[in-house]
Amino acid sequence: MVTKFFSSWSTERLPTDQRIQLPDSFLQLEEEIAIREEGITKLYQAGNIWIDSLGKKVDGEEKEKCFPIEKMGQVMVSHGKALPNDSPYGTALVSYGQVQLKIGELLGFFTNRANVCYLDFLKRYLVQMKDYHTARKKLESRRQTYESLLVKSYKAKKEDSRLEEDIRLASYKFEESTENVRSRMVSLKEAEIDQQHQMTQLLTHQLDFFKEATKTLTNVFDLWNSPASQGIQDSQAEKKSAEESEVYLHKVSSNPVTPQKPLSSQPSSIIFQLSNSQNNSSREVVQQQTVVQALYTFTGRNNKELDLNAGDLVSVSHKLSADWYVGEKMNSEMEMLGKSGMFPANYCRRIRISDRKLQCKTPTNSIERAKSLRRIVSDEPKELNSPIRQSHGNIGKLLESDNGTFEPASNSSSSCIKVKKPLPNIPNKVYSRRNHY
Repeated sequence: MVTKFFSSWSTERLPTDQRIQLPDSFLQLEEEIAIREEGITKLYQAGNIWIDSLGKKVDGEEKEKCFPIEKMGQVMVSHGKALPNDSPYGTALVSYGQVQLKIGELLGFFTNRANVCYLDFLKRYLVQMKDYHTARKKLESRRQTYESLLVKSYKAKKEDSRLEEDIRLASYKFEESTENVRSRMVSLKEAEIDQQHQMTQLLTHQLDFFKEATKTLTNVFDLWNSPASQGIQDSQAEKKSAEESEVYLHKVSSNPVTPQKPLSSQPSSIIFQLSNSQNNSSREVVQQQTVVQALYTFTGRNNKELDLNAGDLVSVSHKLSADWYVGEKMNSEMEMLGKSGMFPANYCRRIRISDRKLQCKTPTNSIERAKSLRRIVSDEPKELNSPIRQSHGNIGKLLESDNGTFEPASNSSSSCIKVKKPLPNIPNKVYSRRNHY
């Protein structure tokens, strides 16, 4: 306080042209450095909070220090391995836990590089800023000394060689300190080039961290959505759905709905009859042929996969794996439709074919071949569960297993079929299938 008071008092008594003032360029540069110092200080504090939060560690499963995400991975792997080997959920836990551990390693590397490349650089910059402030204080002290000597010389009544020497020395030290402070401010200003370079390094390391983490997560995601993994999950869901559908069918068959009295225009009995034509062509279904029926709709993701609708029949040519088949679509008359490709096995079910070759005569002159299997409506009302006599040719009977296939009852034309129970329409959520009769 004494020095400042003396400096103010002495300056007021000096002529204006003899007062010691710093150049405007110096003062302008000084203001710019003050702005940079404030920004770098806040940036360093915020960066430390950020990196400290990322690098915070906790006690792991084995009491070692690790990142929270690594502890999560350890728990997932441990629990997944404790489940049965054939558990898809256990396998998924292990794979996901290993990803968490990998991300923990990547996070440790990133926090280390962020400290070394960026925060340490900001810390060194702030140290240089402290040296600048020390030099600036020294400059102010020498300026005050220089001014005090000038006041003393101004008040002297006669020349004093010793005083002049002191003034000359003070002027030299003041100019030296001024140049030192100026060079420090220029260095601090030009350091923004290095700051941008270090910030680019930080961005690169952060980008690498997210790229590697994303790549690791994507690999697990693709593994979970692969046909093999999806087949395991769908097979379990199908098994559960099949159990529910069996219960549903049992309830419906045990409590059949009593049909209302049919009107004269409504069918009261149904006869399955094979229509004859002048030009008949026969076809054979081989005993060893594997035929499956689609339970669900499947849309192929490329031209190699076969689109399926619920109820479609497919002749399997060979198996790619336990989960994927290759085959060709066929109609209800066992004729190939020319559409082939691979399809998931868990979307279908295998249907039975008669032990002997099934001879089916199809008309060649008919425009719609599907009309070969038609319904004949009787004029007399009859119960649905009453015996129905066969009129022409071999007639297949509906299997009780609800496979949707037919097999001849006998070679005799006088044999008849009997619908043992009405088949209700099964809801789509239980089974989505086509009614072939």
